[in-house]
Amino acid sequence: MAEARRLTIDQAIDFAQKEVNRGNVSKAIQLYQAVLQYQPNHSVAKDGLKTLQEKLAGNQSVQVTSKNCSQDELNTLINLYQSGQMVKVEKSCRELLHAYPQSLIIYNILGLSLQGQGKLKEALQTYNQAIRLNSKYVEAYNNRGNTLKQLGKLEEAVQSFNQAIQLKPDYIEAYYNQGIAFRQQGELENAVKSFKKAIQLKPDFEQTHYNRGNILQKQIKLKEAIESYDKAIELKSDYVEAYNNRGKTLRDLGRLDESIMSFEQALVLRPNFSEVHSNLLLASHYHPKLSSEAIFKKHIAWGESNVVQNKINESYKNDKTPERRLKVGYISPDFRTHSVAYFIEPILAHHDETFEIYCYSAVNRPDETTKRIERLVTHWVSIIGKSDEEVATRIRDDRIDILVDLAGHTAKNRLLLFAHKAAPIQVTYLGYPNTTGLPTMDYRLTDDYADPSGKTEKLHTEKLIRLSSTAWCYRPPKKIPEVKEYPAKVKGIVTFGSFNASYKLNDKVYELWAKILSRVKDSRLLLKSTNFADEGLKTQITEKFLKQGIERDRIILQGKVASHKAHMGYYHKIDIALDSFPYHGTTTTCEALYMGVPVVSLEGEDHRSRVGVSLLNQVKLQRLIAKTEEEYIEIACSLASDLEALGKLRKSLRPCMEKSPLMDETKFTHGLEKAYREMWQKWCN
Repeated sequence: MAEARRLTIDQAIDFAQKEVNRGNVSKAIQLYQAVLQYQPNHSVAKDGLKTLQEKLAGNQSVQVTSKNCSQDELNTLINLYQSGQMVKVEKSCRELLHAYPQSLIIYNILGLSLQGQGKLKEALQTYNQAIRLNSKYVEAYNNRGNTLKQLGKLEEAVQSFNQAIQLKPDYIEAYYNQGIAFRQQGELENAVKSFKKAIQLKPDFEQTHYNRGNILQKQIKLKEAIESYDKAIELKSDYVEAYNNRGKTLRDLGRLDESIMSFEQALVLRPNFSEVHSNLLLASHYHPKLSSEAIFKKHIAWGESNVVQNKINESYKNDKTPERRLKVGYISPDFRTHSVAYFIEPILAHHDETFEIYCYSAVNRPDETTKRIERLVTHWVSIIGKSDEEVATRIRDDRIDILVDLAGHTAKNRLLLFAHKAAPIQVTYLGYPNTTGLPTMDYRLTDDYADPSGKTEKLHTEKLIRLSSTAWCYRPPKKIPEVKEYPAKVKGIVTFGSFNASYKLNDKVYELWAKILSRVKDSRLLLKSTNFADEGLKTQITEKFLKQGIERDRIILQGKVASHKAHMGYYHKIDIALDSFPYHGTTTTCEALYMGVPVVSLEGEDHRSRVGVSLLNQVKLQRLIAKTEEEYIEIACSLASDLEALGKLRKSLRPCMEKSPLMDETKFTHGLEKAYREMWQKWCN
């Protein structure tokens, strides 16, 4: 119970539901009960607890016989279990087994209590013993499967669920748990089949519809995913998680109005659900009709509501010596093969000895990039599974001087950590094109191109620190392809392109691109985004161009490719890149320039629509920055009209990038360190 009290209400609910998916019923019960201590009428906690208690009662469906304890003894065990007293349950079960050594029901409860304590290997032995006593005891097979799943033995877990299903073909729970195990294995098609079977047996099982939707979303079957979420919501009108994931899927389809409405509905049901807030804020940036001021107000509301929930302690034991070695902590879920890594890795590689670097990693699935980054820093701390309060305490104990956020409101962020004010100085940088909205965040790092002095300060709760020249330091991945001849030279026709995410594209973008295609005879447009694996989305986009008079065969839509090397190779297929707006590309612009592809960008008023301005200024391509829609069209068409000049430009871009401030890793990092030092000196004084 102590652990649950360290969490916010929303975190406790979220963790409880994750524990259910893991098969850890007892832990979920404890979390729901903890929530109800503070909010007795919390509907999600009440419903969740009721469902789990019914589930537990179902597990005890074995008839009391001479092999079993009395009904009173059994009721005592169940009551202890439901109250979360796992140690007492274990002790009572072991005592009763001396009197009833063949009691299946006691073995089952003992196994559940051991799971609840994290004694997974002992729980596994217990379920195995129950199965040895009765090879047809289906609950033991199911619970064993959940234990194996928790141990990471996913193939064995699937087999155990299969055994339960063979004994009881209509065992809904086993199909559901099997689907979860398949998902964790990456066996998405099998997961869908398991969930489909569970739905056939129990059409009103809302969790199965929800999880099926999650799998379909991951498979980029977006329309089907929305149908599953809609069904889950139909069955459970306050299903906040379904509204949230439905909102993300609608965003991926470019249906931004509906996406925002879905997030807002989730917040009506659970006003302090931070993940939904972040998803809403991020989606708002893609909407072409939402003003900077309106988006800022949403950030303010989020920041104020979340700081209130946390007790802020601003008494620090940090040594106030201005010139001493500083401890800088970076927090990110993206220390992995991710866009953020291309910009943070060169910095971590060049920090000098006057800085002691900590990385607090929120990476769920480490990869080779993770390992590479870990080797660059003195201290690597995984914060997966730890509450914000636990991590904040660790940061205070580490005596971090400057704590840096690298995610903003993007997926898996840990912004609520910063609400605790764990370090004297807190900074947001990379990953997000706007303010956090947190009053406890002191600074935001940017540059004078993306955030012109005197113009965007009013849109931030943080003080803006403008780095010299640029806010970005780009390091391309290794084994990147060489620049090739521009495709128009080979094919005789110009190919425009954009590799920005599909949700950055909107009707105004399509309209301008159609006008460019109309003016440049026989030209084509290649769009590449993970979501273009969805056939419905591809049809939706080609129809938008058809309405503008652009033939279907001039639009090429490409989904995700097998490797990053293959992704970079796609830049060989385009002559001119067209930046999205109002949300510009960052990584895609750097990639295009490095691969010799010029980028045309439309200048806006706030950071999201000025990243292209900053990047193009670094490579002295100001002439490719448009101030109006008409200029945007003219620049693109002008580039396409002089293929010889286009070829020369293509050959010059990579050397230009390599000599620019964007790739001067040492100089950039020293400039960043200077900014950190000035922040520190100001705090000391």
